[in-house]
Formats: sequence, structure tokens, C-alpha cells
Amino acid sequence: MAAGGPVVLGAKPEDGDAGVHYYTVPDSNLSIRIWSGGLATFGQYCLDFYDRGKKEAVNTPDGY
Repeated sequence: MAAGGPVVLGAKPEDGDAGVHYYTVPDSNLSIRIWSGGLATFGQYCLDFYDRGKKEAVNTPDGY
């Protein structure tokens, strides 16, 4: 941290980020959104549920 502050890993992607992948959840307005969030070098990725209509991340729906 002394060399320039903390490094943020896993932050939500910006709209239009080319490194984000969306996978549609059938019969739903949701997608599963996956992006590196700076974690790819560790073999890890970020994931959330994304409401395509509202264009926002949502909490994990019941049943998932």
C-alpha cells in the first residue's frame, strides 16, 4: 500500500466493458454476468446476476 495505495480487485464492471460476458437465464429477465475484475492472474473471476431491463446487478434470486 505504501507504493501508491490499495489495489482494488473484483470491482463491478463499467457499462460497455468489453471484458464482460453475459449468459441469459432462460425464462427470465436475468443474465449471469462474469468478468475478470483483476483476478484472472489468480485463476479467479467475478460473477453476479444482472437484470437486463433495469441494467443493474441484483441480489441472488430465491431458488438459485
